[in-house]
Amino acid sequence: MNIRQYVQYSLILASAILLSGCHATSSQPQKKPIQTASRATRYVSMPVIKWHPVSVGPEVLLDEGTAISSVLAGPDGRIYYGTSNPLGDSTVIGWYNPQSGQNLWRTVPWTPYFPSHSGLTASNLSLSQSAYWGAVDLIVSGAHTVWYRHWGYVGGWTNENRFVPGDYAIPGPTVHRNPYTASVYTSFQGTQLVRIMNVNTKQMQSYPLPSNATPVAIAFGHSSQHVWLLSANTLWELNTQDNQWTPEALAPTGDFFVSMGQFRSGLWIVDANGNIGLIQHQQIQWIAHLSLSPIAAETAGHDGLWLASVHHLTLWLPHHAIKQWSWPKLSYPAPASTWSQHGSNTPPDWPPIPHIAMGPHHVLEIGYGTDIGQAYFLAETPRSLAQSTPQPTSP
Repeated sequence: MNIRQYVQYSLILASAILLSGCHATSSQPQKKPIQTASRATRYVSMPVIKWHPVSVGPEVLLDEGTAISSVLAGPDGRIYYGTSNPLGDSTVIGWYNPQSGQNLWRTVPWTPYFPSHSGLTASNLSLSQSAYWGAVDLIVSGAHTVWYRHWGYVGGWTNENRFVPGDYAIPGPTVHRNPYTASVYTSFQGTQLVRIMNVNTKQMQSYPLPSNATPVAIAFGHSSQHVWLLSANTLWELNTQDNQWTPEALAPTGDFFVSMGQFRSGLWIVDANGNIGLIQHQQIQWIAHLSLSPIAAETAGHDGLWLASVHHLTLWLPHHAIKQWSWPKLSYPAPASTWSQHGSNTPPDWPPIPHIAMGPHHVLEIGYGTDIGQAYFLAETPRSLAQSTPQPTSP
């Protein structure tokens, strides 16, 4: 097995492992309980958000507006984060341990930006493209190593803070349902495939994508023989038995899809206009409309959703009023906040946007600016909300 095959296999296998199962401030729990768990225990679930400021590198990177651009639950209970900035020269990866409050960051090793056969060069990219490719983008975590992409190179960072070599690749969305892992593979020449691997037998099958639109998310359907693929304008279903892609939903003109995931009752989908849909029996049923423009969403407990938008984190639960929390105040030095010293207008990638990912124990991991956040439900008894020590609840 050569190094390229090893890296691709490691990413798929790490995805399967991950997906199967200091100074801090905390928002106050909502005064109204979300749901009573049972009459016997009389527990209620309270949504809570905690914030932890972290370092994104030396002062010069703060001056350039460096911010957290991806978050991922990693080894040893840590929350890992990658960074980006509007100038496209961020190099920092870091982690925060919520239990100890310890925070550590490192500069990723330098490598040539792209493989020689890719046809890509940094000098030919726009500022926005450089900001995308130059971000330290976290991909997936295994038991001991977090894998990241920086420019066109994929490398690893171990829980002992050592960097391990990788190879050039363009990783895409990944999902696992034991024993199968499905992931999107893109070559530097533009070829796109869905790869489905049995992690027990290591057998892999590949299927060409139905369009050249960039995939947003991937999920399994009612069986491992069916795969959902979401692009900005189409929800596709793949039947692997006949290698047939079927478009199941189209985004309306002027709208686009942003996220999908799993409820216990089926697949959910969210569009940029705040519509929430449920896929059942190969049909889409729109079940809610929110007056916001989400940029990402993750499954919450109690068949709800966490939705990130530019100004708020929103919790939507069926038959409840939505709950919203504002993002922490950004604290950047004047050059980054005004961009007056760069001799140009405000870059399109400023101010930073939030990034979310679901971690273990149904805890939502959040990255925003220079803060790491966690959102989850706490189990409390109505009589002891003030004095009890709450624990995260399972949905």
